[in-house]
Amino acid sequence: MGMRGTRGGTPTKPKHTEESIQQALYWNHPILTKPAFEMVGFIFYAWESDYLAISKAGYVYECEIKISHSDFLNEAIHKQNKMRILQGLSASDGTIDDRRPNYFWYVCPEGIISEAECPKFAGLMYITDSGTFRCIKSAPCLHKAKYDTQADLLRRDMRDKFYYAMWNWIRRYWRNIGKAKDIAPQTAAAYERALDKQVEEVADLKYRLSSLTQWRDIQADPKWGFATDDAIDEIFRNLPRLVRDKRDGSIELIDYDNAAEWRGDLERKPSLYQWLPINGNTL
Repeated sequence: MGMRGTRGGTPTKPKHTEESIQQALYWNHPILTKPAFEMVGFIFYAWESDYLAISKAGYVYECEIKISHSDFLNEAIHKQNKMRILQGLSASDGTIDDRRPNYFWYVCPEGIISEAECPKFAGLMYITDSGTFRCIKSAPCLHKAKYDTQADLLRRDMRDKFYYAMWNWIRRYWRNIGKAKDIAPQTAAAYERALDKQVEEVADLKYRLSSLTQWRDIQADPKWGFATDDAIDEIFRNLPRLVRDKRDGSIELIDYDNAAEWRGDLERKPSLYQWLPINGNTL
């Protein structure tokens, strides 16, 4: 019997989608155990990265997700510039390390890509039907240039590219978990802890970004300590706020259309909700 996604055998409906594999990469960290920074579905180089992580040492790890063999073949045909960049070639065959990650992986369900057809510049990792990962081919180090993860430049580069996308991704993930009514209590608790961690990371980033005076020349609001009302309104438009209900400890999403609405709840309902504190600031 042929493997799923190969030309031999009868194809079956895949158990994974691109987003489910993104979530598995984000929560399980099979590529980099403790990344200093990670994100899914945003443009870091000249293409959209399905998953990207930066190590504490400043090395960039990128994962390209494929859920069909035809998708893998089409990329080589229709994205030749990306393929040349990943190989380290420019139009003049010079190296272009600042335009590609240090390590590049293909991640796919078992059998979609064979080890023999995996490019030399890439590693290959399978995700099983149960959600575990298996390394088929290690990714080679493409270059040793580092990215400064501590620089404000990183956050300025990223703010427009991924901030709203990240919140939308959290919202979709949270709602999907909420639909699983039969989820085990310990599993639900693990999801909440993971979500707490992600929310803290994103909210901490939001606090740092809103305090940058370079962002539209916004000056700090002395009362609230970060940005003016217009800036906060823009940030909170269509953005969910995560709060913890003090009565039962559950986490819920509340949508605010503007900063005034959020501040009103913040002042009127301190005994009911706990807005997740970040670095001593309630955002």
